[in-house]
Amino acid sequence: CSQRLSGSGLPRRSPWAKTGAMKRVLRASLDTVAHLEYLLEPAAQVEGLWIGKECHMPENEIGTMVIKAAIEVHRVLGPGLLESVYEVALAYELEQMGLSVRRQVPVPIRFKSIQFDEGFRADLVVEDRVICELKSVERESRAHKKQLQTHLKLSGRKLGYLLNFGAALMKEGITRAVNKLEE
Repeated sequence: CSQRLSGSGLPRRSPWAKTGAMKRVLRASLDTVAHLEYLLEPAAQVEGLWIGKECHMPENEIGTMVIKAAIEVHRVLGPGLLESVYEVALAYELEQMGLSVRRQVPVPIRFKSIQFDEGFRADLVVEDRVICELKSVERESRAHKKQLQTHLKLSGRKLGYLLNFGAALMKEGITRAVNKLEE
């Protein structure tokens, strides 16, 4: 029982491994680790500055992650599915990267003295800073690009992406739009 694993310094077989004591110690350790991960979660998620549970990552870094996630979704699913399928898949992929994502976000707008509670719906809003407008069309139009630009302007956000999953290659379906973003 005193043989050691090479380089690990641990015995090959613990004399108390068959008892419940080892299981209790292991379970307590796992609970402690899970609690510590919860407390440290924001700092450990993605590169960037986290204060509390809020991300202060620059929009461009979030945008880079959006592009990576979109390429991965397109690589796995391919073109030609409904926009809603890509929306769910992209939201999932971004959440797996540690980003907060909201789907079909109503964005209120003001016109003179009138407040519209739901001026438009953003397909995805990532970290409450980047808008993603998703399409699944053979060819995007200028109207799609103008729509994204208007969404950015009215919401006060600085960066947005028009992601057309209908393109043969995802890189051909990515359009970046900015609204007073400092590069």
